[in-house]
Amino acid sequence: MTTAYLEDDEIQRIASAVADELENRGAAMAALDQRVKEQAERIAELEDKLSAAEAWGHNEVQRANTTADHVIAEYDQRIVVLEALVTELRCGDLHRYFDRELLEDRRAAFDLHLASCGSCQHELAGLMQETVAASGASATKNATATRRTRKR
Repeated sequence: MTTAYLEDDEIQRIASAVADELENRGAAMAALDQRVKEQAERIAELEDKLSAAEAWGHNEVQRANTTADHVIAEYDQRIVVLEALVTELRCGDLHRYFDRELLEDRRAAFDLHLASCGSCQHELAGLMQETVAASGASATKNATATRRTRKR
């Protein structure tokens, strides 16, 4: 077995090379650490922006939903008012309907209204009963007058 001895200047050269390599690696590690730190800061900044955007988006969605709810409620109220007006107008046609004074399209619209309006159904039944009673009384009066005429 042979033992090799290194000269002092060669040991010095190797030690210097190792020291340089360690220094280079240390500098590379420091640069890498700096880049990691910068990337972590950038990620944190982007996460903050994302959180702010999500909060803004959430607020905007809530605001839009609230606005939509108000608009829908307002239109629902308008619909109720318009339905009441239409019903009132339709109910106002009852006597002209009964007397057959409505034009065909208006009569067809009133037929649809009558199918769902209990008030008009009730009032129409009353008008029909009055007419039947009146025509019965008129027929009785005419028959009585006819009999009196024959007796003479």
